[in-house]
Amino acid sequence: MFFKKLLTKWGESLDIFSKKDLTLFFLASLNTLRRSVGILLKECWWLVIFLLFFLRSDAFWVVNRSFYEPSMFSRLFFIDSFSSGSFVVASLLLSFFSFLIVRPSVESKDISYFVGYFNKFLGFALIAFFVGGIPLLPLFWVATLFFLDSRGTSSSLLFSVVNGIKMIIYYSPVWLFLGIAKIVLDYTVVYLMKFVGLGIKNWLGVNNILFMIWDKLFYVVLYLLWLFFLCAMSVYYVRIKHKNFKFFFKKQQI
Repeated sequence: MFFKKLLTKWGESLDIFSKKDLTLFFLASLNTLRRSVGILLKECWWLVIFLLFFLRSDAFWVVNRSFYEPSMFSRLFFIDSFSSGSFVVASLLLSFFSFLIVRPSVESKDISYFVGYFNKFLGFALIAFFVGGIPLLPLFWVATLFFLDSRGTSSSLLFSVVNGIKMIIYYSPVWLFLGIAKIVLDYTVVYLMKFVGLGIKNWLGVNNILFMIWDKLFYVVLYLLWLFFLCAMSVYYVRIKHKNFKFFFKKQQI
């Protein structure tokens, strides 16, 4: 019974790879990214400025990778930057606000919206530290989306992780595709930008203004790439959740 349902869901998940569905999925993800960047610059500009001017871009790379590579996760506490502790908190805040910005909501996404959800920050941090670091499969991302749609209780936290595991298992072809695509694009962009940055450094020196701008641009590009994949995962999460609502919420009310 389990394997029959599993194979059915796997086959169902492959529908998104048709030309029409994949195009719509990509366009929906881009549109979500466009709207999310606008809200981010309007409501969370202060956090972006903090991370841009006081912290190193390679430190964000560690955090970005930590949710996919367990070996990177322990390095969160050994980041050579302004302060490893403050950096982890600031990065978690930016990630938390990013999830709130990206997730669909009928509420106006102003400062009161973020304040209203701040009671879920601790649960989000717990998911990040205890669920983050699963290779390829973005359980942290999916569990967080479920948690933000819940009442925010301790039982909701548990059910969110369980539902995240269910969604990952039953729709793993798409999550694997997104996970692999993210890792490949991450490393491609990082090494290309580091190669160009090294050329600027050797040509003009590390204290040159162009090199400093490039280092900050490196961070911005990494974050936007991270945000795009968050948008893509949110779009797919909503699609699956609405299509299979009873499958995820039949036995528990969150």
